Amino acid sequence: QLGTWEAAERAERILEDLLPRMGLKPDLVSYCSCLACWAKVPNKREAAERAQAVFDKLVLRPDIQPDVVAYTSLMNAYGRNGEVEKVENI
Repeated sequence: QLGTWEAAERAERILEDLLPRMGLKPDLVSYCSCLACWAKVPNKREAAERAQAVFDKLVLRPDIQPDVVAYTSLMNAYGRNGEVEKVENI
């Protein structure tokens, strides 16, 4: 169920474990989907930190560039927690 910690963890496991085990390389849509899951977890600072970690991994990929969806999802993750300064710094 979207908006839960469990759903976001599952999305991250798919991104980091399942896709590579299947011989698939996560793409921008995969990263954005995971970011969106973390952004939907309400009132959890740790969720915003997990979203940041996923975003940081995306940025390190030389073959993918973050798009407006990735940035917006990260901003939403921080915004749900009232971390306005972090949103402004993105």
